[in-house]
Amino acid sequence: MARKTVRINVPLGNPDELVALAGAIHKKSTELGANSPLKGLTDLDLEDFGDKVTEADTQRKAAKDFERKTQEANGRATNLLGVAPSQTQSTTGTLRFAVTQISDLLAAVNKANEEALTGWGLRRRG
Repeated sequence: MARKTVRINVPLGNPDELVALAGAIHKKSTELGANSPLKGLTDLDLEDFGDKVTEADTQRKAAKDFERKTQEANGRATNLLGVAPSQTQSTTGTLRFAVTQISDLLAAVNKANEEALTGWGLRRRG
């Protein structure tokens, strides 16, 4: 009889798939209870394994939520700043527009005294 090689894919490069696989393993072991073949693994604490599956799942969901919130916050900030792809220094209502207007005014008012601009946080270019 020919030997059959079985390969099992452990998704190391995808945390969500690894959590799902670990969850499926834990669920099956729990369903089998005392008959689970995993009970024979003396170096494996199945209760701790289950706790880690639950915690990893919770942390992955939290990470995705934080990532979504981060993207939303960065999008809002980008629009407020006036540095979104469709915005220029002429886009009214943005910080970029306001700072450009303010710096132009202060540069004109302080034409002979550029050092006064440093008190406003402005620095000369060049």
